[in-house]
Amino acid sequence: MEVYAFDAVIVGGGPAGTVTAAVLASLGHRVVLVERAYGTRGRLCGEFLSPDAVHALQQIGFWQAPAGMPHHRIERIRVVADATVVEVELDPPGWGIAREVLDERLLQFAQMQGAEVLFGWEVYAVEEDGDTRFRVHVRRRGRLVGMSLIARTVVGAFGRKSGYRDPTSRRPAPLPMPYIAFQQHVRSPSELWIAPTILQLTFVGEDYLGIAAVGNNRWNICGITRVETLRRYGKHISGLITAFTHQSNHISEMVHTLTLTDHWHVVTYPNFGLHGLHVRNVLMVGDAAATLPPFCGDGIAMAIHSGILAAESLDGYLRGRWTRVAGIDRYVHAWRAAFERRMRLALRLDQWLQRPWMRKVGFRLLQWAPRLLESILWATRGRTR
Repeated sequence: MEVYAFDAVIVGGGPAGTVTAAVLASLGHRVVLVERAYGTRGRLCGEFLSPDAVHALQQIGFWQAPAGMPHHRIERIRVVADATVVEVELDPPGWGIAREVLDERLLQFAQMQGAEVLFGWEVYAVEEDGDTRFRVHVRRRGRLVGMSLIARTVVGAFGRKSGYRDPTSRRPAPLPMPYIAFQQHVRSPSELWIAPTILQLTFVGEDYLGIAAVGNNRWNICGITRVETLRRYGKHISGLITAFTHQSNHISEMVHTLTLTDHWHVVTYPNFGLHGLHVRNVLMVGDAAATLPPFCGDGIAMAIHSGILAAESLDGYLRGRWTRVAGIDRYVHAWRAAFERRMRLALRLDQWLQRPWMRKVGFRLLQWAPRLLESILWATRGRTR
């Protein structure tokens, strides 16, 4: 088995992993990113970059020329629930962009900074080799024999779907998955009832459906529901959408305007909340660390920021300015300072939305005081101006 030495091994090629790899590589460290997929691919995602996420990418030098990527400028957010329609302006604006486009450009950016990328390789074990290094065992997908990567540090950026909550374990420990998220890209007709500069979220009970333009004349339709709700409609997303059209005129209008198919991208979703910021000296970033309720929080921004925070904390350790334990403590403190209050508020909002009477009162309050929605957006997503 071949052995290669690195300063850092990053497990996972989503926004959190690529940003961690890019920042560490830009600081002069030898970094390898291990991605199980063969290249970038579409992922189930709302595909909305909030102003906070755009600002974070600008800070690391990535978002200098957004015109080079298919995208749409999102200037307003509209929330619809029953007869309530609330709309607020985003200033500065956000961006609608397909995940395969964003992930591909972030991987290219990490490589430009000097990071190596292993596509089509999977990590099957991580072992601590003394107090100062790890041995990461990787192999080509479908192969039994692989190689070992020796690294001074390891970062877990493997997302919400991975079974490896403990990266040093050879056996996955799956999380409970009570939610179903679904998504479809559609081409827009010549005339659409919603402007491409608007991100719309339509609530039907405790479920909701979002629509946003993501560039190249494409729209992202995505939603989230509970597993037991989907079971009531024969486990078919099409049946769920049909039920939505009977309950919401806005969704009915959307379905009759866009040509939806029966081919939905569907994944199960874990419980929301903090999963763990480190496990046996391996830092966790992005969804591996915590999962936010999509409506109440900003998962992509949290992934990007956590990657930056992890890289900054590890840089001092790799340069000998502090110990590995001190670097982990710095990351935990920085993460909690940045996200603990946001996450607490997001989880509380999600609990309120699951209670019919509180949901009804809340949306009426938003209709009476629309600026309250703007305050909620900034409180859960960060203010950049």
